Amino acid sequence: NKESIQLWGGYSTGKAQELVKFLNDFLGITPIVPEKISKICGHYKNNGVKLDWVEAKTSEAEEMMRSPFCAIFPPHLLSPHFALRISHAHRRAAQIAFATGWCGIRHLPCSISFPLSDHADFGEILEYAKESGAKKVFLAHGENEQTASRLKKEGINAFAISEFEKRKEEKIAIQARLQ
Repeated sequence: NKESIQLWGGYSTGKAQELVKFLNDFLGITPIVPEKISKICGHYKNNGVKLDWVEAKTSEAEEMMRSPFCAIFPPHLLSPHFALRISHAHRRAAQIAFATGWCGIRHLPCSISFPLSDHADFGEILEYAKESGAKKVFLAHGENEQTASRLKKEGINAFAISEFEKRKEEKIAIQARLQ
């Protein structure tokens, strides 16, 4: 697809930066990205991660779009209709690719998808919690209470956010009864 426009879908935080890094390192491509993704790429760069990208709506991006180009967008912005509009505007085919773990279980409106997930499995959560040295670990997604219980067995001070919410509600109810 060297002669087509490549539109990649990846969440603005994390996934988009992984895509920028992949495109830079393995394909020698500098993608165009919207302002929000650009800002987050800047944070990565400021923290030592080498990334090359061009922010959309700049003169450099306008120049790049005169030839086949690659761009990364949040997935919710990409659709066959969007690709068709880009294709007509730039007079060349536009292809959509998504990088998401969801492609294994959902049909996505794209030319190709890559099963790339940012989510840690239980072993990775445990390893991260241990290696981080955190004094407290708060779990917000997934099987929070079960994961917190297991982490506690491993000597990690872990809490499911739902536990905090229950305790807070109980405390409020007790205070209300005392008044």
